[in-house]
Amino acid sequence: MSDTDKELRQLIKDEFDRSLAGWTFTPAMRQAVLDRIAGEGEPEATPVPTLSRRFRPAYWVAAAAAAFVLAINLWPRVSTDGRLTGTASDARSGGAPESAPGAEAAAYGLQATGELQALGAAPGQSGTADLAEADAASTLKAGGVRALSAISPVRLTLSVAEVPDVFVVDRAGEKVSLHVSETTGRALTQDGAEEAQAGATAAAVPDALDLNPLPDGNVVVVQRWAVKIVDQHGNPVAESPVEPEAAAVAEGPAGETVVVSSDALTLFTATGKPSELIGLDQYPSLVAVSGKRMAVANDGGVEVYEGGARALTLPRLQPRAMALAPDGALAMLTGSPPDARLLIYAADGSLLLDRPVAPDGEGFGFIGDGLQVAVGSVVYDRTGDERWHFPFAPARVTALADGVSVLAWNSRQAVRVLADGGTQVWMAEVTDADLVRASGSARGDLVVLVAAADDGAAVWVIDQGGNQRHAERLSRVPVDVTASGDRILLLNAEGLEVRPLNR
Repeated sequence: MSDTDKELRQLIKDEFDRSLAGWTFTPAMRQAVLDRIAGEGEPEATPVPTLSRRFRPAYWVAAAAAAFVLAINLWPRVSTDGRLTGTASDARSGGAPESAPGAEAAAYGLQATGELQALGAAPGQSGTADLAEADAASTLKAGGVRALSAISPVRLTLSVAEVPDVFVVDRAGEKVSLHVSETTGRALTQDGAEEAQAGATAAAVPDALDLNPLPDGNVVVVQRWAVKIVDQHGNPVAESPVEPEAAAVAEGPAGETVVVSSDALTLFTATGKPSELIGLDQYPSLVAVSGKRMAVANDGGVEVYEGGARALTLPRLQPRAMALAPDGALAMLTGSPPDARLLIYAADGSLLLDRPVAPDGEGFGFIGDGLQVAVGSVVYDRTGDERWHFPFAPARVTALADGVSVLAWNSRQAVRVLADGGTQVWMAEVTDADLVRASGSARGDLVVLVAAADDGAAVWVIDQGGNQRHAERLSRVPVDVTASGDRILLLNAEGLEVRPLNR
């Protein structure tokens, strides 16, 4: 081979090397090129001059390159420059995503994309957003779907000692600083009936028992001889007498209230109006309510009432805990470990589930849409399958009024999770006191926590993003506390204190 032939071949090789730079041949691509070359064959029509043998290698290189380019052009394309979102169908089919990101996550500002948008705390508020960003190297599932990173909850550390014992309120339009010793039920304003006032105190409430926020923003105030309805500013809306006197209170998932007396149950609807009166032969050990349905446990077993009449009787059952679902299903925890069992009855009394359980906490109740039930830290569906777990053993579990989230807490920790899957939104830990109260607001957007320490107490209000909306030292633990709108309501033996959130 002459030097001219070598130089020409090298030039042709270099040119094709540059044109194919950056391409990677897979076995499938290589086979497609070979098949294309094999299909070319020799020309069968008008003959053309035969190429010199020394130039035939260049001919084959050109044919191979042309076939390769054709194969690449025919190869299915997968977009790689856009973010992969949600759960998509197989990318090879070019299908659209099968489902959008979860509605519950969207309600909290969580976007199911390659990058998760953080739930930022407002400037000056404690509680920082700490959502994990999607891992750039996360494995692509079949169809090229990027797995979403787990959402890290906002972490809050609460300390009674760090809450200032002086705060500012409006008194008749004038800013006044009050010490914690001045907040034991005395009036903070001269006229509690004016909504424009920043604080309001209702009339003295002797033997106060309970606060229950209603869906319309009003609040039920239960005392031994009366049930009062007040608005979020503490102004009276309605009042109903209670006879015989109230001894205990049970609350339903949608604002229902049952006042328990020695020989009767009085049901108040979610609007705060008395609805039903059920006479009792003996004082009950447990009471549960949902809608117009009430369940009562006593020495003889369990009775379920609806519309003022007995709808179901389950004799000889002695539950340790009991809850009603919105569809009328009844869940009970019976026995003690290792013999504890979870029983679920349908509204018509048919047994849906009977399975052994090992509760590690006292928390118990239906959550979400009522198709799941929490037993300690474990959440089951109605078939008895374990769905997810709380991050600790809760003493109480409460479905919040927003319909999608759950509050669980014990003496040291509180967590807000999404009912569908148990995704943690925020978690709070108290370092120098014991949590003694925890409840949700009228809309379910706020959670109120109360902790008791040796030198007093403190209350915090945390929103659904994990931001502190209120923090205040108290001279003692209130009887009950809740939030409605931009107000916090504290019930003491002397009265109802209402004041604005201070953050």
